[in-house]
Amino acid sequence: MKKTMERISLLSLSLMLISSFSITAGLPAMKAYFSHFGYSAGQVELLVSLPAFAVVGMLFLNSVIERWMSERQMIVVGLLLFSTSGLLPLIVQDYPLIFLSRLLFGLGTGMINAKAIS
Repeated sequence: MKKTMERISLLSLSLMLISSFSITAGLPAMKAYFSHFGYSAGQVELLVSLPAFAVVGMLFLNSVIERWMSERQMIVVGLLLFSTSGLLPLIVQDYPLIFLSRLLFGLGTGMINAKAIS
């Protein structure tokens, strides 16, 4: 049973870590939608890679954050950031808020990712 749970958790973690690229299929529709508001195709494409930049930044900051938070607290905060910022674009279709949510999504992923590889 323990082996099965370990496998399920590893597969779930792997799925979660690649979820930031799941919006790629919707890029053409997003480009068309945001072009009406004056946003370029490059700005919309930035929404795909923005979480990756945030993950890298968070990996560098994790050693500093570990001084104030326990491992459990970091995972809980990371999961909260990941889930709330991942769901925010369902409610709000404003580019600056989506930009912010994608950035927070990457920060949450980075907090979890650092603990997953250690």
